[in-house]
Amino acid sequence: MAGTIVADDIQHSTAGSVGTEYVVNGSKMWSASNGDTTIHDSFNLSSITDNGNGDNTYTVSSAFSNAYYSISAIGRSDDNANARMAANCLTSHRAIPTSSVFNLSFHYDNASRRECDYETTSAVGELA
Repeated sequence: MAGTIVADDIQHSTAGSVGTEYVVNGSKMWSASNGDTTIHDSFNLSSITDNGNGDNTYTVSSAFSNAYYSISAIGRSDDNANARMAANCLTSHRAIPTSSVFNLSFHYDNASRRECDYETTSAVGELA
């Protein structure tokens, strides 16, 4: 027999509660933004802080259960009118990731950090 249950939260008797959007969507965060921290679209992202050229801090809205989650990102820069640059994403030296905050720095050809015109970022891990 099939049916539908409609609920905004699921509560465990001792472990707390979680919004059903995280059960449906999984424990993740994603964003599409500019290097100037303008967020075009996102899920589970509270803010992006610009720490300087190509160095950003991402804060998630609902934390992961620990600091061991997978982060991936890629950036693009259009500062050369004749070519688009792909940027490598490396974890920044600024801070060790926590359950709710991580840093990324964008580099081109292993050179110094570069500001991106467009960045996509995602993180996947366990529910908090």
